[in-house]
Amino acid sequence: MRMPARSCERAAEFVSLELDGELSLFERALLQRHLRGCEQCAEYSRRVAAVTEMVRTAPLEPIRVPNDVWRRPRRLPRLVQKTAVGVAVAAVAIWAVVASLPTTSHRASVVHGTATPTAVIDRNDWSAGLPRSAHVVQTVPGGLYTASLNN
Repeated sequence: MRMPARSCERAAEFVSLELDGELSLFERALLQRHLRGCEQCAEYSRRVAAVTEMVRTAPLEPIRVPNDVWRRPRRLPRLVQKTAVGVAVAAVAIWAVVASLPTTSHRASVVHGTATPTAVIDRNDWSAGLPRSAHVVQTVPGGLYTASLNN
């Protein structure tokens, strides 16, 4: 099996470029000179030109397979989107308020400006009954007051 010379490889490239009209005058002259001296490249050039001419002159065939174009799903109307956002924001706000409420059943009562304890955490509320200092949360005019009670 004979390996093609570099000039034959270049001629094969030039044949394709010539059929597409992309060769310069100099390159066209180089191709014609090579084809006059190399019968294999001349035969290759004739076959490629014939196949190219056949493909270019063949009538177009219609596509018989249905071609369904993918469509993007419709977006929800703007009113529905805005309503959904409003409901989500309200749900988060309600959750934040409920989560911030004290978990014990003791409630504060303010009598004549004095505060009573709002929540007293049990001293032995850790697992295994480990003692912990109790915190007293009081409601006072102007806000909350938290203090530690060490017994």
